[in-house]
Amino acid sequence: MIGIDFAKIERFEQKEKLAKKILTDAEYALYIKSNDKAKYFATCFAAKEAFLKANGVGLFHYRWKDMMLTHDVNGKPHIFYKGEENSDISVSHDGDYVVVVVLLWR
Repeated sequence: MIGIDFAKIERFEQKEKLAKKILTDAEYALYIKSNDKAKYFATCFAAKEAFLKANGVGLFHYRWKDMMLTHDVNGKPHIFYKGEENSDISVSHDGDYVVVVVLLWR
């Protein structure tokens, strides 16, 4: 299954309260340290949305904080659900937008 999400970064400006609800503690710590909080939050949000779409279910089957976006030492993104990785993810930024594609391994 494939999921995709596209987000306008400016929609995520000054959304610290929402970020606290959606991001894991580790993601939130990176968000606070980020030089571009809106871009970081938009990327995490789009990754989680794409993951949900790839699974073919709505948010009511998953909790936001059960999904986590990370990057390895080379910058390659990874998305984990409840600590397990079961998909490939691609993230791209262009100007005011971020797009994320998730492919489940099933």
